[in-house]
Amino acid sequence: METLPQINVDGNGGALLYSVFEKGLIKALEHYINSDAVQNSLYKFYADFEDAVAERNSDASKIKEAMANASLEDTHSLPVAIPLERVFINRLHIALRVHLPRRAGKGVHRTVANELLLLHNAGKATGAELRGFGGLSVAGFAKHLPNLIRNGLVKKQPPSNYVLTDKSKHILLELFGVKKAE
Repeated sequence: METLPQINVDGNGGALLYSVFEKGLIKALEHYINSDAVQNSLYKFYADFEDAVAERNSDASKIKEAMANASLEDTHSLPVAIPLERVFINRLHIALRVHLPRRAGKGVHRTVANELLLLHNAGKATGAELRGFGGLSVAGFAKHLPNLIRNGLVKKQPPSNYVLTDKSKHILLELFGVKKAE
């Protein structure tokens, strides 16, 4: 009975479960036949067996529930570098529609997509480097940077570098995440 919670009922596990039940039932019957005073041995065996199966099923459902509740960060990881190809930029550009204000045009989405991918690949960047990633003028970047920070896509890291936020890393993870090896 102690090994019952470890039995996997998939495949041959069902036959194994049945054989464990059968062997235990035979022992309980022998015990019942050999002793006069113990009339509850069959019932006790059956009740114990039901409890063990319920415990095993409960453990299995807890494991399944834990896997279902695992966050994306627990099950996937970002590649070291995301290729700066049109396909990847377009995927991110489309995904950013949800995370940027409606009034932001397609050009802004594409600029932000380029910046996020390049910032992910570089790890960190100065303001001048980030401006170069987006291909913006100094005046245009002065307006653009506060919007990136306000929308939670980039944050300033002392002394004068900018890095991706958890939000932008999660967006990239949803789009380009690779399942972790178990």
